[in-house]
Amino acid sequence: MPCMFCGSEDNLTSEHVFPAFMGGELEVSDGSCSRCNGEFAAWEGEIKKETALLLHLLQIKNRYGEVPKAKVDVKIRGMEVEGLSGLREPDGTINLQNKVQ
Repeated sequence: MPCMFCGSEDNLTSEHVFPAFMGGELEVSDGSCSRCNGEFAAWEGEIKKETALLLHLLQIKNRYGEVPKAKVDVKIRGMEVEGLSGLREPDGTINLQNKVQ
């Protein structure tokens, strides 16, 4: 079977049916050529970044069974500090990131 995207029969690789960053495990053997696989991997990387918060909130696990952490802006009542950020863990806790003033 040739590459499902461009029809090439050279350097075929496995292709995830559903993106691995969203927990996709089902693969099509020899489904895409290495060029198309690389191009789609870059595109999926961008989607992964843009959907990280949604994946976190919906508790969607990646191929390793882990829910991604979400980068969040943090405000602390009673403090006038701008630009605080942290990482929200899958269990809801927030770890502040270091900030130098």
